[in-house]
Amino acid sequence: MRLLEALDDHDDVQKVWDNSDIDEKVLAELAA
Repeated sequence: MRLLEALDDHDDVQKVWDNSDIDEKVLAELAA
């Protein structure tokens, strides 16, 4: 997740795609 956020924040990157299958509960814990 940190890698995707770092790529998204980079000025030269226009789009960041991800096809991970992460459980919604895990995503909620990561976002907290």
